[in-house]
Amino acid sequence: MSEEILATERLEQSVGRLEQAVTDRIAAAETAVAERGAALEAEIGSLKNKLQSLQMEKDALASALDDAKVEYRVLENVTDTVRDRLDGTIGRLREVLSA
Repeated sequence: MSEEILATERLEQSVGRLEQAVTDRIAAAETAVAERGAALEAEIGSLKNKLQSLQMEKDALASALDDAKVEYRVLENVTDTVRDRLDGTIGRLREVLSA
């Protein structure tokens, strides 16, 4: 065989190996992208669950805060009533003691 034919065959073999390397590299990249995509989907699902849990906790805390505000207003009214009664009683006691 002539050197030209041998060189052509070596070139064709090199091109074949290069094509196989590129194909393998593309396949590996596609696999990595698919795995990363699956991992991101799983993370998104986890974050959605956490968000839902935090929203439920926020709603429960908002409800507890509303309840505490109502209780505060009730206690504030009671303390106002007690204060007014004590002021009245103290006033009457001063009248009795000064008389």
